[in-house]
Amino acid sequence: MPDEVVSFLTRCKKLIRRNRCRFVPRKYHGKSHVEVLFNDFGISILEALQVILSLTKHDYFVDPLMDAYKTQDTCCFKREVHGVLAYIKIQIVQNKEGEEAVVLSFHQNR
Repeated sequence: MPDEVVSFLTRCKKLIRRNRCRFVPRKYHGKSHVEVLFNDFGISILEALQVILSLTKHDYFVDPLMDAYKTQDTCCFKREVHGVLAYIKIQIVQNKEGEEAVVLSFHQNR
């Protein structure tokens, strides 16, 4: 699995650098992703992207809940951000403009 994670991160980071990344605009415990980033970690979306750019294969997390819908192009990570453990789930999708990284989750690990 480490080689697959390295390949995934390489693709993801390349997409972020090309502005081909977005956060899913969903609510987490009643808060938007922007509110979660600021309230839980004290960071902005740009800073969250910097966290993602710094992820390594050692941050990879096998989420047992993902087994039911796991695809090769979805990975979960755990990383400490300002003293708080973050759960980060990213998917690479194909759309009419090409590949895009989609941040499905970036919230406090509970």
